[in-house]
Amino acid sequence: MTRKLSAYEQTHLARYHQSKINIDDFGETPVEYITGKVEFDHQVFTVNKDVLIPRIETEELINLAFQKIQSLREKLSDSHQPDLVKKDKITLADVGCGCGAIGICLAQRMIDSKIPFEIYLSDVSQKEIAIAAINIERLLTINQKISQDNQIIYQLENHSTLTLFVSDLLKQYPPVSFDLFVANLPYIPQSRINYLPESVKNYEPHVALDGGEDGLELITQFLIQAKNYLSDLGQILLEVDYTHDQSAFQKIAKGFQIQMIFDQFNRQRFVLLSQKIGAI
Repeated sequence: MTRKLSAYEQTHLARYHQSKINIDDFGETPVEYITGKVEFDHQVFTVNKDVLIPRIETEELINLAFQKIQSLREKLSDSHQPDLVKKDKITLADVGCGCGAIGICLAQRMIDSKIPFEIYLSDVSQKEIAIAAINIERLLTINQKISQDNQIIYQLENHSTLTLFVSDLLKQYPPVSFDLFVANLPYIPQSRINYLPESVKNYEPHVALDGGEDGLELITQFLIQAKNYLSDLGQILLEVDYTHDQSAFQKIAKGFQIQMIFDQFNRQRFVLLSQKIGAI
């Protein structure tokens, strides 16, 4: 049976000079894997089958994260907040970075807004890190690249740095106090994996999809670890499954304030976790 391409798929293949391929040779392979490119947040990222294809919902996650960064920057520079440690840079992390889309887009927005930062990008294996490195070096202006202690440290504009490394959640993280964690960790409940579209379940990496029995296995582990890394005003912003409601997070995020946020399609899609009343 001949695969019928959507208008988007046809346009994407044409834009990246693949319109003459025999699409039936590729089964239901996503066109982004065929071209090795995906357009995301006004940039073009390199992708392959080792990383998830970034989706439009995750652009909303970036918008939410940048709003928090701007608010945090204002609060940390407010002279009327004497109880807060004043910081020259915002410190944040993209945990489970995949192709690097979240961290790179946030880095570029902070550069454009002249907000100095230290940002850490990590994933569980070298395969994902290799793709993230390609995108960092192609999309950001690098002043210096330093490889040390199994990390790649990029010196960027505005005296900012980006550190890229392999880590199982936060197990290999340095002892840094973070103002913001942003993560799109695997969150699909295991029982739903087989019901996903063929283009997803048969081609995208299951390690980046499968969130365990209830979809919260890795998120729960991450929250336990993250408590030890948050600054006074530190927050965590996650993309989650539509079945992960307030009650689900009340069970696994004890000690956190919980705010559920809906996406543009009116689906429960994000959660903001804060440790203290004064958090932004």
